[in-house]
Amino acid sequence: MKFNKAQSAIEFVILVGAVLFFFTVFFLAVQENMSDKIREKYNIAIKEVALTVQDEINFALKSSNGYFREFKISESIEGKTYEISIIEDMVYVKTTDGKYAISLPVAPVVGQPKKDNNEITRVDNVIYLNENPPNCVYGEWVSQGCGIKNCSAEQMYQNRTYSGTGDCPEYKERCVEDASCKFDCNSFLNITDAVSHWKFDVNFTDSIDNNHGKAYGNASIGGSGDYANKALILDGDGGYIDAGSNENIHFAQSKNYTFLVWFKARGNMSFTYILSDGHYSYDGWGLTYYLDNRVYFGPGSGYPLVINTSVLSLNQWYHIAAVYDSNAGAYPESPYPRLQLYLNGDLTDSAYSPQGFSASTGNFTMGAYLYENFSYFNGAIDEVMVYNRSLSPAEISCIYNNQTRT
Repeated sequence: MKFNKAQSAIEFVILVGAVLFFFTVFFLAVQENMSDKIREKYNIAIKEVALTVQDEINFALKSSNGYFREFKISESIEGKTYEISIIEDMVYVKTTDGKYAISLPVAPVVGQPKKDNNEITRVDNVIYLNENPPNCVYGEWVSQGCGIKNCSAEQMYQNRTYSGTGDCPEYKERCVEDASCKFDCNSFLNITDAVSHWKFDVNFTDSIDNNHGKAYGNASIGGSGDYANKALILDGDGGYIDAGSNENIHFAQSKNYTFLVWFKARGNMSFTYILSDGHYSYDGWGLTYYLDNRVYFGPGSGYPLVINTSVLSLNQWYHIAAVYDSNAGAYPESPYPRLQLYLNGDLTDSAYSPQGFSASTGNFTMGAYLYENFSYFNGAIDEVMVYNRSLSPAEISCIYNNQTRT
């Protein structure tokens, strides 16, 4: 009897122990399962943050320039604070306690993701994340509905298809009705793409390239009285400057040009050249001061007198810009090259030249034309500039209003 009681006690203990064992195992299993679910929850949440950034960058990468979008990422991960950054084309997300972390590859971007609100854009094939793209060199888009309102310096510098505005063509196509690009004169002056500039401050050198001038006759810098203010002084009797025939200043029919000059005429002159590029049989082009006190822009022969200014006064400074646009057929109204003449920053005459200009066989010259009697200019010339493109009205006005003639 005592044995049976002892056996029953032992069996009871064993039974209780088994129950406790299985309960403990079950409890641990449940706890482990809960921990797995918690870990899975955090892993899913942290991966979702990383995937959001990765997806947004991929969307921008596949979009065209001008793409812009705002998106949000969580300020916390299931109540935990976290850190997020992009390093060497990988987005890293980790909780601040170090328990959870993930990294995913991303395309190259400029900038970093941040918690809550983010902005992403693509400009000039570069993706910007919470960073402002470079400002337009020539302005900034201001109208509604044009996506990102900035163009890159390269776009603005190279793609000026709408005269006077410096537009980005792809944005213009998107917002034809109300988009406009405001011209920035200071930016234009800071990165001017002139190919040559003779300042005539102390000598006859080209301050941009090596098209340095060689003086002939009595050509000099400065002078006396009203002509003492640092300029090229010519007496109308053999004095001129020859700048040679390097390709960037040598006239070719298929190229575009803008020629700019300050000048002051003195004395009576029948037919003289302020600027020219030509030689044999009056080829090339000429900017002439004629006996009627007007400036003409046309072929090197001076005929036909294609476009001209109003009547000018002697002994007074004027600024001239002559534009040759060879884009034959680009304008619906005429298949011929377009000529424009600006006086003191304003367009004074424009025409299409059926005769065209023949290619020059001479040199770029200031104060004469290198053929027969040379037609020497009598007066002062200053700040001569050459561009290998057609300047817009805004650019020409900018130069006139801001160029210091010293």
